[in-house]
Amino acid sequence: IKQVAEEKEADELSKGGKPTEEQTAAAVAAALKAGQSPELAAMLAVDSSRAYTAAIRVQIELARLEMKDKQFTRAVEVLDSALNMANTKFGDETAEASSVMAALATCHRQAGNLDTSVNLFEKLYEINERQSGGSAANQSGIMLAKTLSDVLQEADRNADALQWAEKALSLMQQLAGVRVHPALEPYFDLVIDLKNKTGDEAGAEEMRKQMLKAKLQMAGQAARTGPNSKAAAGKPPSGQAAGKAAAAGKQKKGNRKK
Repeated sequence: IKQVAEEKEADELSKGGKPTEEQTAAAVAAALKAGQSPELAAMLAVDSSRAYTAAIRVQIELARLEMKDKQFTRAVEVLDSALNMANTKFGDETAEASSVMAALATCHRQAGNLDTSVNLFEKLYEINERQSGGSAANQSGIMLAKTLSDVLQEADRNADALQWAEKALSLMQQLAGVRVHPALEPYFDLVIDLKNKTGDEAGAEEMRKQMLKAKLQMAGQAARTGPNSKAAAGKPPSGQAAGKAAAAGKQKKGNRKK
């Protein structure tokens, strides 16, 4: 696939542009007639950019198979090649490059090269932050911050892990628009655990109290605004409730007449 991509790029450069649909269809038909596999023949139906994207994806999948077999050196070689292709053909802060970098960071993590893995995940976080206008309060930013905390814990760098755990919590709070919510509890638990590991028992206890206090406030608010609350009792009935009440009144009136 990589060879097809290179040939297509050279052909496009020599002809000063991409082929027409008719030319592409003819090339695919000729490839199939010559005995090429359907997969490689299909590659002729795309331009060089898409062919390179396909080549990068294939290399990532190959690296994952190598990782599955614990062949981390070979996986790194494949991913380094894919990253070089992505940077050269698309740019070092593109989706193509980031997908390879994420796979490479994961590979180094599984291989035990934790410092290298951290450096790659930090680069991904910085790219995400820049591309998001200076704020990483999005799903990718939260995931990367949480992953960095996990990898740093594996490297016994709990103080650094705590900083990323706090960042993940803060980003999640910004994204959710609330300080406390059941969905945030795992992030609170992570920060509390790391505060304990770094000797900040008082800080851990204070955060635990804040979380419990906020949960009690949420429970109280739910009780005040629930269907059986006084606030709900003072509200006018809904259309459905009013309709049921009217129907019940008519039935009682009919019974009295009988």
